[in-house]
Parts: sequence; structure tokens; C-alpha cells
Amino acid sequence: MCGLVIATWYAKRVLVRLPEGNLVDVVVSHGNLPPIGTAIEAVGIPSPSPFHRRISRCLWRPANIVLPAEKPAARTSIRLLTRDDRDRPHYDPALHGKRVLLTGRLRGAASPDGENDRILLEDDGCFLPVYLRPDIARELPVDSLLEVDGTCI
Repeated sequence: MCGLVIATWYAKRVLVRLPEGNLVDVVVSHGNLPPIGTAIEAVGIPSPSPFHRRISRCLWRPANIVLPAEKPAARTSIRLLTRDDRDRPHYDPALHGKRVLLTGRLRGAASPDGENDRILLEDDGCFLPVYLRPDIARELPVDSLLEVDGTCI
């Protein structure tokens, strides 16, 4: 499988966009994760998942392929990402793998030991976990207003 890395999380998970636009959830078996924006070739064991194409126990290497440019981020809000029109908890699966731009106040920071790679953003009473590299997450002061540009997973 060849594609472009569009997101990483949990120190072993990678979301890859294939040239035809499909997404694959890749679980890396060991070693470092490829940086976001890197074209990779990956091999592994197909794993059952009711929601995604998934490859487990994956090994990867950089690929020398040209992929279509990613579309610009769509501005949205945490409320639109997490609530429906009746204000019930909701997640729109059409947003999976899409690039989004949003603003929120930092309410929870990553652990100082670097084990936690996510922060908690709040806007208009709605909360959203956001995955970051631990070294970046540790530097952010609580109650900061942040603008986040990333991939919805």
C-alpha cells in the first residue's frame, strides 16, 4: 500500500490517504511513526474493523510517489464536530480524514511525563480531544486560546 500520512496518534497509529482518496488506519508494529505529510509504502496484516480499512503489525518506508495535494482546511467549530442540531452528542463520519480548522480554549494539558499526546479544547461548552506531539502539548499553558488546523480522526 502507498499513500500520504495525514494524521498520527497514540504513538503507533497512522491515518494514510491512498492516491484514489480512500483512507487506511495503519498500526505500526515498532519504530518511529512517519511524519505527517510523508508519502509511505506500508505492508502489514489486514485487520477487521467495522469502520475503517486497517492494517496491523505494519512496517513502513518512505515512498517516491506523487500524490494529489490535500484540500484546504474547512473552518468549523467544536460544537459542529461534537453535537447534532438537537444538541445531542454526535460525530459525523463524513468528516473522518478531512482537514479542519477550529478555535478553542485549552482546558486540559498533556501529562508532564510525555505519556499523553492529547489536549482538551473547549468552545461554547463543548469539548474536543486534540492529539499533538507530546513535546508541543507540554508547552501550552492551560486557558490559552488556540487555533487548530488538523485532520479529523
